[in-house]
Amino acid sequence: MVKKRVYFAHSMEGLDIPTESGRRGRAARELLGSNFEMLLAEEWQDEVIQENIEEIDLSKLKSSSIILADLYNIGLRSKEGNHILCQGTNQEIGYAKASGKYTVVVGRKPKHAHPFDIGKYVDYYTTSLEDACNHIRNTFCEKTN
Repeated sequence: MVKKRVYFAHSMEGLDIPTESGRRGRAARELLGSNFEMLLAEEWQDEVIQENIEEIDLSKLKSSSIILADLYNIGLRSKEGNHILCQGTNQEIGYAKASGKYTVVVGRKPKHAHPFDIGKYVDYYTTSLEDACNHIRNTFCEKTN
């Protein structure tokens, strides 16, 4: 069985890497189940030199067919009080949408969301990681078996 590859785009700036920043990605992996291969930056970024990290991240992004963009923590503060940014995540989402990837966005306030987070190039928007993973499973599981 060929597994659909899901790239987990998420905030890392301001969070402890890999524990705090990878928590929601690992939860999403469990929620998606064995029909999907979840790509988490925390699992490869320590193994590459900083000068090559952009190329490695882009190759992982290109190899996936689904982007699960977790914007839920953007603008909040970590337990240490650091502001949680999302600069790289926004770039990943833009690249994914321009490449025609299936894009699922998890945010907090759909009423006041930026059009690029809920607009016509986003396939699904939700405020729940569980709902996002259910949507991906329901949309793609039949196609992966």
